[in-house]
Amino acid sequence: MPIHTTTVATPTSKRGVTILTQLTISLNLDRVRSLTFKTIKEAEEFYISYGREVGFDVRKSSLKRKRNSGLVLSRVWLCAREGFLSERIKNYDRKREAKVETRCGCKASFRVAIDNSMGEYKVTRFEPQHNHPLETSDTSHHLRCNSQRLKRIEGGDVNTLLGLLEGMKMKDESLRFKYTVDGNGAFTRLSWCDGMSRAEYEQFGDVVLFDSTYKTNMYRFPIVLFSGVNCHLCTCIFGIAILYSETIESYRWLLQTFRESMNGKSPIAVLTDQNASMRAAVLS
Repeated sequence: MPIHTTTVATPTSKRGVTILTQLTISLNLDRVRSLTFKTIKEAEEFYISYGREVGFDVRKSSLKRKRNSGLVLSRVWLCAREGFLSERIKNYDRKREAKVETRCGCKASFRVAIDNSMGEYKVTRFEPQHNHPLETSDTSHHLRCNSQRLKRIEGGDVNTLLGLLEGMKMKDESLRFKYTVDGNGAFTRLSWCDGMSRAEYEQFGDVVLFDSTYKTNMYRFPIVLFSGVNCHLCTCIFGIAILYSETIESYRWLLQTFRESMNGKSPIAVLTDQNASMRAAVLS
């Protein structure tokens, strides 16, 4: 029974160490139910990542622990639009205008439980069907997991950064930068490279490492680096980017922008980390 074709992080185990292998897979009930996770956090990260890619927010639900040890026995996550607002809350005499009601009884859910024989968490329930429209790449900023990060950006910080880049461009005419905003004027993407980076790419850009860091800045935005090595085996930074979401579309935009900055030159080989969206963008 096919469900979705999407890019997600699927956990695998190798020599007892859990690693996240990014695969583009056709999700089906049997495949998802065969997944195992070392920890509850891994399971949660998987489902949130899946929700971000498919287009819905995730909400925690029931949690069961072993009474004497506190070991988590099972955990359930739901679509954030599960259930309905209670009549008591609906009829409450509010002083402020009520927020738009988003709950619509969606049944999508994900549950894992401990397998004592393996010492890992196995998927025991996965309901993929939603009864409401899902967010698209153009509306993904509406998701709570993304909008919370956007709200942390103060306009002054963005203006300061763009002003700094404009000032650098006056001294370095070869510097290139490009950014995008969404329909509400919120900053979403920024890519830049200076003259030195472009010159080094021209000489040493046959093989490029396309990598991202996560949660290393106060805004919790992914920072993406294009890098390589020169003839002395020293690291060269070819370009840098800031993204508000790690979607396939965002990485496609970034790769196209990077290539434009390098006068249309594409590398012979691209090495990436295990980010699924990044890998899919490179392959496309």
